[in-house]
Amino acid sequence: MLSRGVGRGVLEFRILGPMEVADGERAVPLGPPRQRALLGALLLAGGATVPVRALTRCLWPDDPDGDHAQVLRVHLSALRQRLGREALAHDTGGYRVVTEPGRIDLFRFRALAEDAARVRADDDLERAEELLGRALGLWRGEPFEDTGDSALRESAAERLVEERRQALEDHAEALVVLGLHTRAIGPLTALTTEVPHRERPRYLLMWALHLAGRRTEALAVYPGYRRRLIREFAADPGRDLQELHRRILCDDPTLSPRRRRRIPRELPPDITHFTGRTAELSGLERWLPAPGDPAAHIVVHGAAGTGKSSLVTHFAHLRQQDFPDGQLYADLHGTRERPAGPAAVAEDFLRSLGTPPRSVPSGLDDRIGELRTRSARRRLLVLLDDAHDEAQVGPLLAASAGSVSLVTSRSPLGGLDTRARLPLDVLSREDALAFLARATAGASTRVPDAEALVDRCGRLPLALAVLASRIGQGRPSRVSALAARLADARGRIDEVRHGDRALRPVLALACAGLPEDARALLRVAGALTEPEFAPWCAGGLVPRPREAATNLVDAGLLQPRGLDRAAQERFGIHALTRLYARELIGDCGARELLRSVAEQALIEVAFARSLIGPADTVTPLGLPLALRPVGSTTGIGCTLRWLDAERVFLTGLVQDAYDYGWYGACWQLAHLLTPHLAERRRLCDWARVQQFALLSLPLLADPHAAALVRRDFGDLLAARGQHADAARELGAAQAGFEACGAPAEAARAQRRRAEALSHLGRPADAEACLRSCLDTFRSLNDRRGHAETELALALVLRRARRGREATALLHSALAVHRDLGDRPGEAAVLHAMIHVCPPTAAATADRQLALARRLDDPWLEARALRDRAAVHRAHDRTAAAAELEQLARDILDAAEEDDSRD
Repeated sequence: MLSRGVGRGVLEFRILGPMEVADGERAVPLGPPRQRALLGALLLAGGATVPVRALTRCLWPDDPDGDHAQVLRVHLSALRQRLGREALAHDTGGYRVVTEPGRIDLFRFRALAEDAARVRADDDLERAEELLGRALGLWRGEPFEDTGDSALRESAAERLVEERRQALEDHAEALVVLGLHTRAIGPLTALTTEVPHRERPRYLLMWALHLAGRRTEALAVYPGYRRRLIREFAADPGRDLQELHRRILCDDPTLSPRRRRRIPRELPPDITHFTGRTAELSGLERWLPAPGDPAAHIVVHGAAGTGKSSLVTHFAHLRQQDFPDGQLYADLHGTRERPAGPAAVAEDFLRSLGTPPRSVPSGLDDRIGELRTRSARRRLLVLLDDAHDEAQVGPLLAASAGSVSLVTSRSPLGGLDTRARLPLDVLSREDALAFLARATAGASTRVPDAEALVDRCGRLPLALAVLASRIGQGRPSRVSALAARLADARGRIDEVRHGDRALRPVLALACAGLPEDARALLRVAGALTEPEFAPWCAGGLVPRPREAATNLVDAGLLQPRGLDRAAQERFGIHALTRLYARELIGDCGARELLRSVAEQALIEVAFARSLIGPADTVTPLGLPLALRPVGSTTGIGCTLRWLDAERVFLTGLVQDAYDYGWYGACWQLAHLLTPHLAERRRLCDWARVQQFALLSLPLLADPHAAALVRRDFGDLLAARGQHADAARELGAAQAGFEACGAPAEAARAQRRRAEALSHLGRPADAEACLRSCLDTFRSLNDRRGHAETELALALVLRRARRGREATALLHSALAVHRDLGDRPGEAAVLHAMIHVCPPTAAATADRQLALARRLDDPWLEARALRDRAAVHRAHDRTAAAAELEQLARDILDAAEEDDSRD
């Protein structure tokens, strides 16, 4: 039962400072100090009964055995008058406040401190810091300072102040460890003055000052404290404080704060003109799990265009504060031709939760296991948009207690174990009119044809959004024009593809008056299946592709996506718009357009590969590489960023080329992309392009192409650790090159096969193959092939403890790569020399790092930093090694964040 005061509201009691009682927003006036002391003694019990004897000792500490019963009853009666008669109760032998502990600020403080201790034990310092900050915020001053000479001021107040000091220290430690040390310096300084002999506040203050760059002040804390201890107690500071002082003197890098746990906030932007759906939002609210409940999975299903994504996105924004550990989002592309694979989505989720890219497991099961480990004890909201089927979405569902998965799909996904399924239909007539009015800033409310327009578009949210965008704001005349156009049934919805509807009159109006360049770019966008692209892809067809894209944005047919990591502006096309554009060109026209895009992409990628360094590639489709590309830029760093930015588009284009029957473009583009995908360890993308390259081979009847693709496939198998299969494929590729009369390519396949044999524990066979390769490259005067083989042989000899021979080979290979201007090859040799030649490892590591920075490649720089860290660690310089390893992780994390934004 709760205390109710004069206003019959629930009373709130505050004792962490001057005594206060609140009835809602109104403060209840309290009586003289002795009445305040009486109320304080009752509140300390948290609603439990306090014996009369204990109350007497509290109010009259100098005369606890006197006869104070009558005066005590007078004070209790006065409190009842102030607080309400139901606020105090008399039990056998004592009195109590009728309230719950949660209505007393002291007990809220203790509950928050206990919760902080619990999550701190789980190493969740971010949550612990938040809880302790809220707990300390309840303090307003010294407790019981307005209770006269009662015993509370001497006994209870000191105990409470000690609890506050402990919470202050715990909070300060969390701030310092999390790198928020500047917020801790002020409270710690005050605490060291308040309790001058306490060691922990000084320890934390020294650490915080050091992290803030105030090293001199940090060091000055120690001698002053030591002199005080010697003078007053003839004792030295504790061992921990002495050790901290020594570490600050040595600039120990391990004093750096830990990296805060990454909290993903990936929800798409909220819906600007969201309207209606009251019942659906209430249903979603009802199905949310409580914090300790098992994870809940909710499927929102319906036809395309019914607003499934808009509904769950809006709801997720409304409730995101209930999921403090983060919100994950993935567009599963279930209604597109290439749904996203659960392994690729799981990889993205792991990176969002802070997993370093090189620590992401390769297999789906391992990724899902790691994902559940990373999300344990986190309350997450996982939004899985546009799911294809149960197999795609099942592994990605949230598993931790209190979490929720919101899934949208055209299918109800009956095979999933869900808490609820919410079917979504079109908007009601009232909601559709309200949506149109809001989206047009009230223009439709002044036009009689608004109701007809809403009915004729079928109240489909997607169609309404398209119509509203064409109407614009404050232009009632457009509503009438659109309503007239939609009067003819042939002008409304004339094509349905898996529920998608193409609104021809709206799209025709948007296309009216477009320049020819813009029309050409729209046709290109219609031929592609990848929804986002940069204008360079139409460079062979559109003279000014960027200007054309701007015209299409102005017409509402493309959506700007911002700049990618290569500083290119990217654009997206809506599915219905793409279908309309595709209809304009037909299948034959789309096939020819795709050929032009594929040829342009081959020119771009081949030019990019030539900038990075010499590569064993073929001239694509016989096109002259002197033709100036549109998208690629000069410089290795810029080129690598361009390849990273275009990875998704180019890998999708490989399948497009296969689907349209351009098999030569398909395998050659896959072949050109392979080195970059291999270097970046993009195994999913590599496997995808390799799949279509292999499917193209039987339709080409080109033995040389077959050998190249099989060699690439062998490299993929080796990267996956399937060395036996890799050796088999590479052997077949070698035989294919030999049959074609291509000895250099055969030797390259043989070299790769030798590397697989080495991994299989057959060093003698590997060495024999590699020496045969050396003879072949020497006879062909292929210096680069010879140098790459020397590197491979050096690694085999190193494993056989033949370091002197390996070192000589590496020096020879290094000289050749430098002479050829092959900087990535040079970096690869330097990387190997660090491990093969320990005496010169430090100097080699510095050279490798300098080269990586000249190349402006973050992945290569991170590898060089780790190599330099390995050298430090070999010489027992663990602090320097840890600092370099942390820097490498920071560089890779930054690169991955840029990649995710692309």
